[in-house]
Parts: sequence; structure tokens; C-alpha cells
Amino acid sequence: MGDSHVIFPQTNTSPLDHCFCHINYWGGGQLQPVLAQSSIDVVVHFVDGDPSETDVSYNVKAYVSVADGTGSPVNGLAIEDFTLVEDSQQVEITNVAAADEPINLVLLIDTSGSMMGTGISAAKSAAASFVTSLGAGDRVAVVTFNDNIVTIVDFTTDHQSARDRISLVDATRGAGTCLYDAAYQAVQMTATVPSGRRAVVLFTDGVDETASGDPCSANTPDDVIKIATAGGTRAPVYTMGMGSKVDRNALKRLATNTGGRFFYSPDSNNLDIIFRELSDSLRSQYLVEFSSQAGPGAHTLAVTVRILNAQDTDTRNFLLPNFPLRLIFAEPAEGSEVSGETRVRVETFGQGQTINSVLFQINGATTATVTTSPYETRIDFSEYAEGSLTIDAIAQGADGNRIGTDIQHGAKPCSDCGNRYR
Repeated sequence: MGDSHVIFPQTNTSPLDHCFCHINYWGGGQLQPVLAQSSIDVVVHFVDGDPSETDVSYNVKAYVSVADGTGSPVNGLAIEDFTLVEDSQQVEITNVAAADEPINLVLLIDTSGSMMGTGISAAKSAAASFVTSLGAGDRVAVVTFNDNIVTIVDFTTDHQSARDRISLVDATRGAGTCLYDAAYQAVQMTATVPSGRRAVVLFTDGVDETASGDPCSANTPDDVIKIATAGGTRAPVYTMGMGSKVDRNALKRLATNTGGRFFYSPDSNNLDIIFRELSDSLRSQYLVEFSSQAGPGAHTLAVTVRILNAQDTDTRNFLLPNFPLRLIFAEPAEGSEVSGETRVRVETFGQGQTINSVLFQINGATTATVTTSPYETRIDFSEYAEGSLTIDAIAQGADGNRIGTDIQHGAKPCSDCGNRYR
């Protein structure tokens, strides 16, 4: 899981020489993935969970990529190819689909002294091509770093403008490489964007050091990993190293522990290839969804993929937020028959503003206001003509504003059979 992809120098190749995975049609209406090698690499990039609006559960989304032994994406997988285990308990998958929602991405480009010459030229060309490959709704920010960290493009969908600004980037003679500070700041930038897919792409040809060889960053790799995996700022960090001076183990660890991938090129001649493979990886992610009955707090999700004779598992920690304040009808039971004067009671669930009162309404008209728990009242349904009624329970705060989530129950007064809740 989370293996790196290394490019070695090649000669007399074309882009077609790097297509290692394809789809074969076997008949019967189903496409079967074909592996170039008998191994796969599964990466869980991140996991999001939001409280369900219909019951006491969470809708959880896991963003996952699957690559074959050469690093090429494996497409065409279905629900039966995945297994999910949440906190040691297998859960039922509700959906597997292509993760096609827009991505918010920060591109970090090393402009230290060692990048002068062919290095910065190749990096700019590859980075510009990568921006071209982004989807129309994808938002990109571009940041350069050496001793200083400079945002040259804030988040934008104007990819042409981003490419124009990249073309003006240049390396600074004698400058150091504060790469961990740059990565930390980039993750912080992603926390300002709406929820959804996020990523940080870090390109460097060196290690974290000043021109004199001292550490350059105030932040450590562990600081970056911690903030990149936190609930409010989670962002996979994709690391890209070029040349013999990079610390490949450190860059790989940073990527693996944040849900990204590590790409390596021995020289500037292959940067286009690794940026192209990064683009393929981002465009080939799976969205895997399930309903979680777990409570708020920290949890662990293990995703296993089995394809033919290949299998791999990756695990990612995630946080489920507190439930918002909600009211739940406790009496009468769903579907029960009632007649005459009947107790109606609601219970509170979740967290939020303190309840000052609960209004009970029938067809929009308030029949009772309850200011203390238990929140209950008695309603004489014999006063209502036959037909459908709607009962609302509305929580109010001290200022009289509605708080939490209103709930409704249906009732059908019936003169000869009692009243039935539905």
C-alpha cells in the first residue's frame, strides 16, 4: 500500500510506451480489469463523514485509488472488488463510483539554487502541462519555495492564468530549500477551501536545508503529517523528487502517511512522465461510500481490494463530527393506532444550542409549547375531522429562533378506527 513510483531513464520511447494497464472485454456485458503485473497498490487518500439527515448515522465517503505493479491506474472496479472494515467491523458498501467532483490542489515548486538551469525549465514545463490536464472545475493554487514561501497564484479555475504565472517562475541562486514549511503552509491553504477533494503536490530536487547546510524549516515532517491528517485540514500530500540529492525515504514517508503517493525521477528528462502519472492518479480515484453507525470521534477504516490473484489493503484514520441537535419522536410508536387524547413526546439527540422550548404544531398551528424536559404534550385527536394531519416538533432557543432540525409525524384521524400514525 502506498508504494512509490520510480521512473528510470529511457530512450526511444513515446507516451504509448508507458501505458501498462488496459481493459479487456470478455463478453457477457462486463468489463474486466487486466493487470500488467500480479500485484496492486491501494491508497486511501482520505475519509469524510457527515451526519445523515434521515436517521442517526453517518454518510461516509472514502476516496481511494488502485494502481497495478507499474503504477498505472486500475479502472473498472465494482462494489464486489472492495471490502471495508470500520474499527475492526466489516461494513456494507452502498456505492462505488468514479470520484469526479472537483479537486482543490496546491502545487509547490522548488525554486532553490540547485534548481537553476535545466531543472527549473523542465519543472515549469511539466507543471504547466499538469495544470492543463486539470478538469474545468478544479481549483489550483501555485506556491514557490526556497528560503521564502510565495503564493504566486491563489485558488483559481483560470488555468491559463496559472500557466502564465508558472512560466515566470525562476530559481534563486544560493537559496535554500524550506520544503517542510512550504508543505505545512500548503496544507493550511487547503483548509480554507470548501469540503471535497483536496491535495498538495510537492516538487523538489533537494532536502530541507539552507545554503549553508543547516535545517531550513521550523516545521518537521511529523508536523506536516499531523496537520495533513487532522480532521479539519486533512489533505493528501503527493511528493515528487528529482535527482540524487533528494531524501526518497523521507518524501515517501510524507506521502504514505498523509494518503498521497511518492513519484521519483532521476533527472529532469522524465518530469513530464511523473507529472502525467500524477494526473492519471488524481483522475482515476474511486469514491467508496457506506453508512456508519459509529459515534462521533476518531475511527479507522481499512479498504481491501481483490482483483483476480492480487490483493492489497490500506488503512486511514478519520474523524466523525458531533451530530447536530435533533428531535426524535418517542411516542406514539411509528405506525401505531391512536384515539382520543394521546401523549406525544419527543427526545433530543446530538449537540448544539440549549433548547428553551419545543413547539408542537398540527398542520402548522401551534397546539402546545413545552419549556422543560421531558418534551411532551397530550393531543385530543377526536377534535380533528377525518383526513391527514401533520404534526411538527420545533426546538427554539432563548432568542426564539429555531435550532436543530425540525421533525414531522403524520396522523390520520378516523372516526371508526382510531387514529393511525404513519
